[in-house]
Amino acid sequence: MLLTMVPAWAQQLVNGRVVEQTTGDPIVGVNIVEKGTTNGTITDFNGNYSLSVSSGESTLLFSFVGFSDQEVLVGNQQVIDIQLLENVEQLEELVVVGYGVQRKSDLTGAVSSVKSSELTATATPSISQALQGKVAGVQVTAQSGSPGAGMDINIRGMGTVNGTGPLFVVDGLPITGDASFLNSNDIESMEILKDASATAIYGSRGANGVVLITTKQGKKGTSTINYNGYVGVQNVWKTMELTNAEEWAILKNEARRADGLPILPGLEDPASLGKGTDWQNEVFRSAMIMNHQLSFSGASDRSSYYISGDYIGQDGVMTGTDFERISLRTNASHKVKDWLKVGLNMNVSNSKRNLVLENDEFDGKAPLNGALTLDPVTPVYNPDGSFGSTTYSNIHNPVAEIFYTNNSVSTNNIVGNIFADVNLTDGLVFRTSFGITYENGLDESFDPKYYVANYHQNQSNTLAQTRFENFSYTWSNTLNYMFDLGEKHRFNVLAGQEVQFVRNEWLQGYISGIPDKYAKNPTLENGDPNTAKTLGGAKQYGLVSYLARANYNFDDRYLLTGTVRMDGSSRFGSENPWGVFPSFAAGWNLHNEHFMDLPAMFSQFKLRAGWGQIGNQRTGESYYPYLTQVSTTPGYTLGGVKTQGAAPLGIGNNEIKWEATTTLNIGTDIGLLADRLTFSAEYFIRETSDMLVQLPIPDHVGVEDAPFVNAGSVKNSGFEFQINWREQRDDFTYSLGANVTTIKNEVTSLGEGGEPILDGDFRGIGYISRTEVGHPIGAFYGYKMVGIFQTQEEVDAWGAQPDAKAGDVKFAKNENNELVQDFIGSPHPDLYLNFSGSASYKNFDLSFNLQGTVGNDIYNGLRYYNEGTGFGNFSRKMLNRWTGPGTSNEIPRVTENGAQQNLLISDRFVEDGSYLRLQNLQIGYTLPAVLTERVGLSKARVYLNGQNLFTMTKYSGLDPEIGSRSGDQASALDIGIDRGAYPQARVYMIGLNLTF
Repeated sequence: MLLTMVPAWAQQLVNGRVVEQTTGDPIVGVNIVEKGTTNGTITDFNGNYSLSVSSGESTLLFSFVGFSDQEVLVGNQQVIDIQLLENVEQLEELVVVGYGVQRKSDLTGAVSSVKSSELTATATPSISQALQGKVAGVQVTAQSGSPGAGMDINIRGMGTVNGTGPLFVVDGLPITGDASFLNSNDIESMEILKDASATAIYGSRGANGVVLITTKQGKKGTSTINYNGYVGVQNVWKTMELTNAEEWAILKNEARRADGLPILPGLEDPASLGKGTDWQNEVFRSAMIMNHQLSFSGASDRSSYYISGDYIGQDGVMTGTDFERISLRTNASHKVKDWLKVGLNMNVSNSKRNLVLENDEFDGKAPLNGALTLDPVTPVYNPDGSFGSTTYSNIHNPVAEIFYTNNSVSTNNIVGNIFADVNLTDGLVFRTSFGITYENGLDESFDPKYYVANYHQNQSNTLAQTRFENFSYTWSNTLNYMFDLGEKHRFNVLAGQEVQFVRNEWLQGYISGIPDKYAKNPTLENGDPNTAKTLGGAKQYGLVSYLARANYNFDDRYLLTGTVRMDGSSRFGSENPWGVFPSFAAGWNLHNEHFMDLPAMFSQFKLRAGWGQIGNQRTGESYYPYLTQVSTTPGYTLGGVKTQGAAPLGIGNNEIKWEATTTLNIGTDIGLLADRLTFSAEYFIRETSDMLVQLPIPDHVGVEDAPFVNAGSVKNSGFEFQINWREQRDDFTYSLGANVTTIKNEVTSLGEGGEPILDGDFRGIGYISRTEVGHPIGAFYGYKMVGIFQTQEEVDAWGAQPDAKAGDVKFAKNENNELVQDFIGSPHPDLYLNFSGSASYKNFDLSFNLQGTVGNDIYNGLRYYNEGTGFGNFSRKMLNRWTGPGTSNEIPRVTENGAQQNLLISDRFVEDGSYLRLQNLQIGYTLPAVLTERVGLSKARVYLNGQNLFTMTKYSGLDPEIGSRSGDQASALDIGIDRGAYPQARVYMIGLNLTF
């Protein structure tokens, strides 16, 4: 804890050094307070301190987590050296679990913990991104590199086709959504519950794992003021290698000649065109990022408080994109009576995100797609200053597209809870907690009137606004009893009840014909009433739950955990509203067994095993899948009169029930050399059954949406390994760590008939993603390329592609001379890798983190344009295209209209998506205490930070980190498909940490 400076009238200066009693090593950050005052300081990296006190009658209090406190009367001493003794009870690390805490040594489930220092080592506005690579079995993938974009988080693979993200619980409050409103500097720790024995206490909401977030509280001692801030610059770490104007014209002319078409005007002399327009340079930029956080904290014997304010501002590396967020957090608690403690945790935030269309493959309407496909002959601007347009395709000018785009999402968010802990008797505590999440916002899109080309224009000022409001509350009541029977039997029993309510509302308005004079500040009332359209809706659901858990510890050797939860959900009909989810786990601390006689080097050796079931009630956007919903929007004409009609949107199914996930987990935790070396290994099987899916139905049924049924199962299995080494040698401290995860994902059933689920539509020519029994969720499906036809004789002899010509792609066929489709790749990695390290020497510190994947594939949709169509710009790979027999067996000829089969969905566009990325590198320096104390500081640290400094990958696209598709066409099954995804930025920043 960091403390205030002594007042100027102090009369006695005391110096000294604080070390560990057993080793003599210095202790950094020991809290030293003049008892009864707010005057204090902390020890530096060498354990030294200096403090002025009011008189020799003063008493100094020395305290540090994990050590027993010491008090010393100053008297006439000028030098006071202290040896602190370890407090074994304090050193026992506590880990947050569902509805409580446990000693780490008592854990029987698969639980991983990430501390504040690990999260803040990566300076990022997203806590999900800060979590990336930190925990074995947890895959974090960016949906986009755009500021404010979401992240995909999968814990131990994709277990269902319905919403794969985990449940976030912030200070005991389950969140209906992600935790993007939080700032990493406000977080004390994150615990990730990975198997059913750990997550079953959360029942239906824990099917995809649980992330428990504990925010910071005030610590006993003097009041502390902290400032954390950074400013940096971002840029793209890679650009695509595309042809310049001269090269493009040569290939374009060749393509037209191959199709018997004349050379287009302006392309007769390619050499005269020069390099032309570099569209990537026109849309990408160096962009600023900054973050400033100020916090105030403190605590006494009865009260504690933590207050923080935070601002994050991030411009995107693509023009037209940015993100801002302002947030305020207040955590406070007070011990009203010895038996009663009350408190609150509250976070209020406001954010605004400006964005452009992303990851869309149609005609450059997404600016990044346009920058990668528009020909380089077309200028950005015409001589008169108007925007240029191409005459060679209908791809939009991306600079104009950004200029005329006015899309933004503004959100206000309140998340908080109040609680009371009542100590009924020794070891028996009743807790009641009531929390809310409230979000409202405006999603706005204004399209001004403009003209760039006949295919790129908007004839009227139009405005679309969607106002949304999401509200939920959770009321939890638990009774926790901890007691011992004798010296060897320890019990921890929990029982509780919980109610949750969720409501979502939205109202959309659209109007066009807004006069130009209102274009700068358009409103819905300004437009032509005849063009007005409105649409809206509201939906809600509730959950009632009962839960219980019992932990038993015999002599710190044998550990047992049993959990059961019963959930009743309004999402299911009268037939199956309730689900019961049990779990069991056991642990064995071998290092505490007398008969084992393990070598002295073993400080820990635990075996763990657990089994459990958890449920899932997620049915996408449908909160009432058991009801047949009817729309009154349709109309019909009868007798020349338009009449209001009604039609069913889908078919309800009152018999659907809870999706269930059963997990088996076996693990071990080993510590050697006083836990300087720690190792953990896990083997898990996670099987989802009765999966809630919408299976395809015939068109003649006449409804838009297929009914939900329990008709599928998915199996995930794999291993997790984590190893860490830490050591201190005099002034030098260092640590190294690595984690590796293997996951095999397989669909084992899709119900009666087993019809596959198709997704990932690409330009209307077919579906890339296919979820089918015996294969992973969302696997790639298409034709297989076996080479390039070298001669017309080879085409004729092949027989399966009669329209092909020499130089076209040759696809695999069957014995009936028919082209065949098959599975051509998987977006799921075989391995997830992470390597991290840190070191400190005196006042210097360093940390780094590398993360990556092995074995996943990416469908590179941009190659549809860039390799062979003649429609847009070309990849420079096309300079090595087929031009005659023997010239290439990988890259086809250029053609404009003559080889549509070359563009079929096939493994030609599937690439290895494996990568290894230096995600973070940070170097810091803490100023000596003798300097900081002169200006009223307890601590001052400056650091340099770099992110995404290098990436090793064979993937030819802009970025190998391709998550699921987001936006209006978001789908958990549309993963690993690159349509022009917004890349991750390379970031260089300088930061400052100050403590007063």
